[in-house]
Amino acid sequence: MNQNIDVPHHVNTFWQCHAGTWDTRQPQRLLIIAQRSELATIDVLETLFLLDIKHLTCVENTLIFDRQRGLIKTKLTTRQIMMNYAGRLGLSGTQLIKQLAGELGLSKHKLPVIHGDAILMPLSTAKRGTTSWYNRHYLKHIEAQGFMTALVYDGQITIQVDMSERVATRQLAKAGQLQAALQ
Repeated sequence: MNQNIDVPHHVNTFWQCHAGTWDTRQPQRLLIIAQRSELATIDVLETLFLLDIKHLTCVENTLIFDRQRGLIKTKLTTRQIMMNYAGRLGLSGTQLIKQLAGELGLSKHKLPVIHGDAILMPLSTAKRGTTSWYNRHYLKHIEAQGFMTALVYDGQITIQVDMSERVATRQLAKAGQLQAALQ
């Protein structure tokens, strides 16, 4: 967490070797090329996406898309990973975000976890169990692709998610308002 966000970070060569769009609806294809990690943690300055794969019949529960480490598979659920991370933030974590959302008149539905310039946002309600999360940090732009949305990150990393562009745009705007209120 003590990294300087203004310093440009390199992208792991994994992403150049496996260039293209990463379709999160086909996690079985991603599992084959992912590296296993038993105690996976996230670095909000480098983690781009947490894909919930708990519904699959495999040992792993989460795929982590990380700029530095590549694609990682772990037994930990996205809920465990995010609760672990949010717990380290203490009062500046989820409780403060919820309070700010109320003060700003924003919906408390699908609230992000904010730490500096990094904003991790859930694709669905996280209270009902596990969900996938995406990071606004390094996000260059989003593109509508039918009912899907492509999250285009620096380093030519594109992740296709099951969410409309309209929902993503609204969520990004809400997260921006919350981030501004925190600073």
